[in-house]
Amino acid sequence: MSRPKDPFVFIHHVSDAIDDVLKYSQDVKNLDELKNDPKTFDAIVRKLEIIGEAVNNLPQDFLQKYPDVDWTGPVGLRNVLTHEYFDLSLKIIWELIDKNLPVLKTQILKILEDEK
Repeated sequence: MSRPKDPFVFIHHVSDAIDDVLKYSQDVKNLDELKNDPKTFDAIVRKLEIIGEAVNNLPQDFLQKYPDVDWTGPVGLRNVLTHEYFDLSLKIIWELIDKNLPVLKTQILKILEDEK
């Protein structure tokens, strides 16, 4: 199966997956609630994997156009989620949902707006 050539296909995947994570976590008030809701946790982890995989498929020249975006974080997280699943830190996942994803979403929306 060939990869889509247009990087905006992947940028839309990132945007949609961030929306899903934020939607899934909106009723979760704290780390303990997330820990006690394995379905929500698993759904969030899957969407974080999708974000990392989509970023990993972006061409290098595209990434270089947006040096202020932390592109390595989502890819690194995807690798941890996929290959070190049993050593996951719930605290890191919670902080990512609470702090990092809203920032990334704002950056992605700016990229989409700039490219119109």
